[in-house]
Amino acid sequence: MRSLLEKTMRLALPAVVILLACGEGPADAKDRSGEPASEPAVVPAAEMATARATHTATLLPSGEVLITGGCRQGCETWSAATEIYDPETNTFREGPEMSDVRAAHAATLLKGGRVLVSGGWSYEEPGSETATVASAEIYDPEANAFVETGSMEAARSAHRMVTLSDGRVLAIGHRTVEAYDPEKGTFETAGELTTERSSHATVLLPDDRVLVTGGESEGGGVQASAEIFDPATGTSTPTGSMAVPRYKHGAATLADGRVLVVGGSGRGPSAWTDQHTSAEVWDPATGRFESVADMAETRFKIRDAVVALPDGSAAIAGGGERVEIYDPESESFRSAAGEVGSPRMFATATLLDSGDVLLVGGYDEGIDSTARAWLLRR
Repeated sequence: MRSLLEKTMRLALPAVVILLACGEGPADAKDRSGEPASEPAVVPAAEMATARATHTATLLPSGEVLITGGCRQGCETWSAATEIYDPETNTFREGPEMSDVRAAHAATLLKGGRVLVSGGWSYEEPGSETATVASAEIYDPEANAFVETGSMEAARSAHRMVTLSDGRVLAIGHRTVEAYDPEKGTFETAGELTTERSSHATVLLPDDRVLVTGGESEGGGVQASAEIFDPATGTSTPTGSMAVPRYKHGAATLADGRVLVVGGSGRGPSAWTDQHTSAEVWDPATGRFESVADMAETRFKIRDAVVALPDGSAAIAGGGERVEIYDPESESFRSAAGEVGSPRMFATATLLDSGDVLLVGGYDEGIDSTARAWLLRR
């Protein structure tokens, strides 16, 4: 089962960190005067009820975070369970179950505050073989319930979704792109990519176009290429090429509009042995990638673990033994305080309204998922 998962789930997620602070909790990241700590530091948060990796985490308008699905027990068991993190009380509470178990799925916030969840690995029926599914559903925070909605035209896992300014959602993965209309509750084909991609990274640009980088193609290996999908025309155009092939990597938009791309694997003889420390920045003015300083550690399986921060920097919270912060002015990385426990792949990192970052779940080198969570305090 694990080999099947490794072959098909081309995602990317994070590592997790524990502050060497004698077990102190999140409040201890502030000094005695109540002022924020001078240096970023990672501290333990509350634990979830369920161990998870390959799950999703979505910030709700309330400031809470919806955690959905994922895998556990060596990623041989998939979950329909959800939890909601409340940053005011630093607690998780049980959420409603999804209609399908899901891992390696995608989720995004709709305009109006609901959350669209689509695809992933699931069971066609309880006890049956796992398969990639096309189904989708919507979480309504007012009703605290999931409701079914139209399915995608193609089954997808390790795909990405972005919400456009007009409220539609693009589902991007494999070769085709679909658009979800929340008013109609339906998906329809919106165009094609120039290259088949799985476990790629996507970033929504200010003009509603989408930068798509790297990923793995069936029979085509890991890609160094990138392209821009334009939903207005349904067409995709190549743009530059990364310095190295990457999949299961991460990306985030910087304050100046450039896009940071970090880590991942070129796969080589093994995805576990061909991981990258390298990073590069895509400039929309030139359409080119430029290399920046390397990270201190190799990182992959971090698709949901790279977060743009309010001060213009970015947090890379996965795959290595520490969380690293990218400074766009010096084009370099520095490590947050605290050492990492086991690196946590396929974890999530979510920017909270407070400016802190919630790190949730993930699995270690033994594919052992955790229920633990942490806060990156700044």
